[in-house]
Amino acid sequence: MKGTFTSVDLVNYFGSRCQTLGRELCLSTQELFTSGLELAKKCDAERAQAIENDTQDQLPFLHGIPVSIKELFSMKGLLSTVGTAMLDHKRTTDSEGVLPLTEAGAIPIIRGNVPQGALSYHSDNYVWGRAQNVYQRERSCGGSSGGDAGLVAARCVPMALGSDVGGSIRIPATFNGVTGFKPT
Repeated sequence: MKGTFTSVDLVNYFGSRCQTLGRELCLSTQELFTSGLELAKKCDAERAQAIENDTQDQLPFLHGIPVSIKELFSMKGLLSTVGTAMLDHKRTTDSEGVLPLTEAGAIPIIRGNVPQGALSYHSDNYVWGRAQNVYQRERSCGGSSGGDAGLVAARCVPMALGSDVGGSIRIPATFNGVTGFKPT
């Protein structure tokens, strides 16, 4: 562990890309940069303490790494509209899909766009707009985890959490030239 970059550096770098490309291509929904920076500062302090105590190997696997979370997943205090205007209330807990990432030290900084109801091969809805392919804007970035795959392809985040029943990770991964794994 060289310590060349801090978690604050990573959140600022990837957050900047999210604010430009993520917004421009409608890949993102809610931005979590303020809370992400707070978590990054905490991670940097924990890392400094671990280095001082020579316990870096005890830090969580994803400690201080920025990630995207598919808008379908509930996150405490945030909307999970799934691209529908009627789901406009804030959630009270994190979903079970989010908890393993945050417990592993990941820092959610952005939420990825989805199709309405997460039921299409194209991430397009009336709440967040039509997510565009990073390489050819007139093409789709896929669905239902299309916004997240696009965010990874645009280098707005190094990794993202999606979901897959009928190809919702695998199709967007193929459309965007990134690696996707179907959770089992």
